[in-house]
Amino acid sequence: MCLIKIVNNQLLIQPIESIISHNQFKPFIALCTGLKNTRVDTWQSPSQIDIEEDGNARITIERKRNGLRLRIRNLTQNDQGTLKCLGFDQDGKSFSNTLQIVVKATLSKSRKLRNIPSCATWSKNGTIVAGSSNGAAGNDSTALNTPGPFDIDVDGTLYIVDNGNNRIMQWKNGAMSGAQIGGFINQPREIFVSSTGNIYLTDLKPNFNDFDEMYKYDSITNSWVTIIRKLFGRPIGFYVDEDRALVYVADYRNNIIMSYDLNGAALGPVAGVESADGNDSYHLVDPSDVFVDEFSNYLYVADSVNNRIQRFKIGEKTGVTVAGVEIGCEVNIPVDVVITSNGDIYALELFKNRIMKVTNNFTPKCVCILGCPDSQSFYSPDSFQFDTNGNLYVIDSQQHTVLKFNISLDNCGM
Repeated sequence: MCLIKIVNNQLLIQPIESIISHNQFKPFIALCTGLKNTRVDTWQSPSQIDIEEDGNARITIERKRNGLRLRIRNLTQNDQGTLKCLGFDQDGKSFSNTLQIVVKATLSKSRKLRNIPSCATWSKNGTIVAGSSNGAAGNDSTALNTPGPFDIDVDGTLYIVDNGNNRIMQWKNGAMSGAQIGGFINQPREIFVSSTGNIYLTDLKPNFNDFDEMYKYDSITNSWVTIIRKLFGRPIGFYVDEDRALVYVADYRNNIIMSYDLNGAALGPVAGVESADGNDSYHLVDPSDVFVDEFSNYLYVADSVNNRIQRFKIGEKTGVTVAGVEIGCEVNIPVDVVITSNGDIYALELFKNRIMKVTNNFTPKCVCILGCPDSQSFYSPDSFQFDTNGNLYVIDSQQHTVLKFNISLDNCGM
């Protein structure tokens, strides 16, 4: 086993035994197997490293006080295999906040975080990848009707809540038509595809006083299996942490983020004050979405009526505003939020019909990326997602389509 590090544009490969006791590495590191001798190659502006992936590999990331540490176990010494890669920012300013994992690697499939550089931009106009090419509503396999939230798996397959047809459509990457999965659902609301490929769905009962439910898709029976029978309040966005067997639900009626286990038990609020509203660090008003950074144990909440994104450390009730007027970066009625591996925040604004990006270590800090004066306008964007390559997908519900905007790294100097 060996460790690779990059110093002064040099790729250094050393036996791990010789450096395991040191703690002086740049953020450009990776672990590998099957290399017996130390050697040095010169690179120009290195930004990624290829490593071998073995089926028995167990790669973990540990957060330490001084940064992050990669650990690898249970590897066989095999010179053959499929090359995967770990990618990193070129800046190298901080070990703890510039580590980036290219999601094509098996390691990244354990999390929903996408690896998107802060310098990335997207095409100004999108292409239709799901729904009728003329934007018309329909109920056959080539059309959608008022599509709502959607998610995307690691292979680029879309799973779309087709509201007007009360169905969930699976739309494979590059396909001209989709296929319904499971049976018909009365008022499907939100869908979540885990990194392991499990599909979760919530519905909204027609009677406001009835309990909404959460389902998991059973591919063997092609049916939806109820896993949580009593979702309190009115669930909108949710996030499933399969590693901890937990579900976090944005309950906009009760102004909280509610937690459940995957056996259906309610565990209580983890953010917000139940049945109370306010704009201080403890309260939420009509939270509409939640995203979990499972590496750092942070909850990010689209606190829509307060026009901000709040971040909560899991286990703590005090939030920090990470997007909003308070920090000089306005977001107007954010209804959907996505966090990337470098901590950048993307938020969909309801009434302005645009997507904003808030960055940690990049200028400008706040920037409109879609729905801006110089880019394609949306009639009614409902939700957005990134694929593993960083391409951006947006639901335009009034046009009954899903649009794809290709990522560009031209501004990144790569």
